[in-house]
Amino acid sequence: MALASTQVADATKALLLGTTLAGNSVFKGRHWPIAEDALPALRVMQGDEDVNTDDVTWPKLYQHELDLEIEVLVRDVTDIDTALDLLAADVIEALLGTEAHAYLEPRPNCELELRGISRLPASEGQAATGRALVRLLARFQTASNDPHTLV
Repeated sequence: MALASTQVADATKALLLGTTLAGNSVFKGRHWPIAEDALPALRVMQGDEDVNTDDVTWPKLYQHELDLEIEVLVRDVTDIDTALDLLAADVIEALLGTEAHAYLEPRPNCELELRGISRLPASEGQAATGRALVRLLARFQTASNDPHTLV
């Protein structure tokens, strides 16, 4: 069974599938190649994960804070900035537009929080493509004797 953090990333991806302008072009992981003709697309990426506890009992209850990035990829020959903004707004609405989504229900004690948006320059020779990152923080809990289960 996957670590709880991977399950949170999977749940985030599931909320994005078919709910944005990217349609079903939603992928997970940094190493998933996405061809330019497949744009618009989204890529869900797990970043650093901080784990803390002030519990003195066993099993300990761990509080996790997972950095999630949603890479927004678009192709538009007329207005890259508007295309990026529209898809980034779709991502935010899909993930935070309802209380159930913001708390990744039915998962227990899970919460998503918007941290920021970064607009990234297009690579040389790819002026018709654009990238942005929607940065999120996911908070959740696990027990020290079961890193796979959200509690």
